[in-house]
Amino acid sequence: MAIAGQLNSAPELVWLFTPLTTLLIVWAAWRRGAVADRYAQFIFVGLLLSLVGDLLMIPRGWHLWGVAAMTLAHLAYLRAFTADSPRWRVRGPLLACLLLGALLLYLIWPRLHASWQVVMSLHLLLLCLTTAQAHSRARLAHRLGQAGPLARQAALGMTLLFLAGALLALSRFWAAIPLAPLWILVTYWAGQVMIALSIPVHPDNRTDTQALA
Repeated sequence: MAIAGQLNSAPELVWLFTPLTTLLIVWAAWRRGAVADRYAQFIFVGLLLSLVGDLLMIPRGWHLWGVAAMTLAHLAYLRAFTADSPRWRVRGPLLACLLLGALLLYLIWPRLHASWQVVMSLHLLLLCLTTAQAHSRARLAHRLGQAGPLARQAALGMTLLFLAGALLALSRFWAAIPLAPLWILVTYWAGQVMIALSIPVHPDNRTDTQALA
């Protein structure tokens, strides 16, 4: 419904269903045990900041603050991905993400105003660092025991968030992308779902979570 609102210029659908969708993801993370450990806590904070960013991205003139909130959300995710794994131990993902981020910034830079240049530079840098750390953590997943598959799921989720951010930046500052809201929101929410569900189910919540499944 949120995507339909974007595509058909129906702001009432966007205002109602955009926060409801993210709230559903926040609720799913909470049900798994959002305060069980530091990883879960920072993922939950990142989801809440993403909710703020979603709301700020809706009204015209507030997009800059929305990107700033999303940047803080990625900072929370980065803190989560470093809670149980060394920082950027695997260098390949870091180099690949930085190269892609630099290319993206190069493409959109001529159309950015001064304030946007600062915010987008920080946003893309943090998005690259967080995505790279998620993949580095996934490569070292054998050290995380049973949480290994969840680490790989989180890495895929961050990759989808990276793709969503790239599509948003390109469609806004470089060239129009057909059905842009569809591709952006599908990849964005799919990424957020995977990250939220990368929180290990806390033993106290296991029965309830299995019942919900």
